[in-house]
Amino acid sequence: PHRQLQVKLSVEIKDGYVQISISDNGKGIPAKVISKLGYKGISYGKKSGTGLGLYAIRAKVEMAGGRFNIDSIEDVGTDVCILYPVVGGKGRVTHASQA
Repeated sequence: PHRQLQVKLSVEIKDGYVQISISDNGKGIPAKVISKLGYKGISYGKKSGTGLGLYAIRAKVEMAGGRFNIDSIEDVGTDVCILYPVVGGKGRVTHASQA
């Protein structure tokens, strides 16, 4: 049976972190791939993927003292959670990026 794809996004401040959660009810990611995602050169689901997108996100988040996690079950969906430290305790997040 075909189901309609749903994607949910939530952002909240929790325990000193901005928590960004993204979940879907898509096809999921195989367990043998999920543990490798977010590392340089690893891609899944795209023929032209370079494996740099999730790697760059994971690296920046972890460099700032945050956490990046992906959980997935095949034929059920995928959950992505990013915890990024709050700066100054006022819910304001700052990030400087070099060009």
